[in-house]
Amino acid sequence: MKKIIESYIKFKSKFKPKNDFKFENANYNRLSLINRSLNNFDQTKCKYLEIGLGDCNNFNSVSLDIKNKYGVDPAFDSVNNIHGVRSDEFFNNNNDTFDVIFIDGLHHYDQVLKDLKNSLNFINKNGIILIHDMIPLNKISQEVPRKKQKIWTGDVWKLCYNLINSRNIEFIISNIDCGVGIVKPSDNFDLNTDFESNNSKSYDDFKILYDKLPIKSASESLKFIDK
Repeated sequence: MKKIIESYIKFKSKFKPKNDFKFENANYNRLSLINRSLNNFDQTKCKYLEIGLGDCNNFNSVSLDIKNKYGVDPAFDSVNNIHGVRSDEFFNNNNDTFDVIFIDGLHHYDQVLKDLKNSLNFINKNGIILIHDMIPLNKISQEVPRKKQKIWTGDVWKLCYNLINSRNIEFIISNIDCGVGIVKPSDNFDLNTDFESNNSKSYDDFKILYDKLPIKSASESLKFIDK
C-alpha cells in the first residue's frame, strides 16, 4: 500500500505547476510581520485594520485587544469591529485612523490599488501598511478572475510598478508567504497611481521586473519594520 501511495504522489506531482520564484524557508509568515509592526506602537492605544478576513484566523491571531482591531470583509456580518461591507464603502464612511493596516482583500489589481490609496489616507504618522500576495507562485496562480487555483495571488504584483515609482514611500517585499509588501509612507508622500499602463503589463513583464524589486529576507524585513 505504501508503494502505491508513493507512486500516486509521484504521478500527481508531474502535473502540479512549478513555482517560478523561490521563497525563503523561514519560520515567519504575514502574521509575524503584522505583530512585529504592532510592537512599534503603544499596545493599549494603537489601532489595526485588516482588509479581507478570509477564515478570520489571521485577524483573531493579531496580538491586540479586540477593541483595537478592525476588520473589513463583505462575506461577514457586521458585529463589533467587524464591518461586513466592501472596503470602498468602509473607507467612504470611516473616520478612524490606523497605525498598522494589512491589505488582503480582493486580489484584483484595480481593487488593491484603491485599497492602498485609501489606506494611505487613513494611516497615522509612522504607520505601516502590509500587502499580501505580491509575488505570484507562477502564471496560473496570478490569473484573474480566479478559477480553481488552490493558491491564488491574483495580479496584486502589478502594484509593484506603482510603489517603485512613488516618492517619499519606503517599500520592500518580504520574501515569505507569497511576498508580503511593507510600505512606510513619509510626510508629503506621492503615490504613483498610474493604472492603465500597469494593468497592461503581462506576467512575463513581472518576471523581468522581479530581479529589480526590493525583495528582502525575513530578518531584513523585521529590521526594516523596526527602523
